[in-house]
Amino acid sequence: MGEPSGSTRPSPLIDGSNDAVEVLDPVTMHFLDINEKACLDLGYHRQEMLSMTVYDIDPTLKQSLHMRISEKLREYGFVIMESLHQRKDVVAVVYRAQACGREFVEFRSQAD
Repeated sequence: MGEPSGSTRPSPLIDGSNDAVEVLDPVTMHFLDINEKACLDLGYHRQEMLSMTVYDIDPTLKQSLHMRISEKLREYGFVIMESLHQRKDVVAVVYRAQACGREFVEFRSQAD
């Protein structure tokens, strides 16, 4: 059998991105894959983040908001939003995210 999900490194193109790239399970919001930039931005090791959900790092995300984002994603195929991610050292970082695709791929960059 193949390796478990999340055990391989992202492609060099994604890992070398200047933006954080997070691939999420659209139902559970667990991280399925994540690039090095996302880990560095938030102060976590890759394996730590792969054991977490977005709820663990986004204090503003509630189930009702998750449902609205999922509805917009189904309707339009993408969503652009601004929210907070909390770093491991508890510093809150404002980010702008673009979610797209069936796996809920999120491209995150710090907001100006």
